[in-house]
Amino acid sequence: MAILLNHLWKWDRLQYTNETLRVQVTLVILISMATTTRPAALLEPVYAKQGHGELPKVLRYEHVRLSLVRDSERMRQKLVLEINLIFHKGYERNPRP
Repeated sequence: MAILLNHLWKWDRLQYTNETLRVQVTLVILISMATTTRPAALLEPVYAKQGHGELPKVLRYEHVRLSLVRDSERMRQKLVLEINLIFHKGYERNPRP
């Protein structure tokens, strides 16, 4: 993972139209590796574009919460990322509460 992210940030020759996309790609890579989710649960596949004004069933900003938590031992704050993966594989058969 470190090699992949190092290449993405230092050696990638791809020109992004908006550099925030590079940050978003990094976030998706980290979330995918940490939670072992399928890429289709995080991003909308090209073949699954939905019309009719229906929102795609993927990870959105409303499913992510960023918090600062105080570490009582070191008297420092830690950044915590909480992700609600509601569109996991088989979520229609076994929905989470």
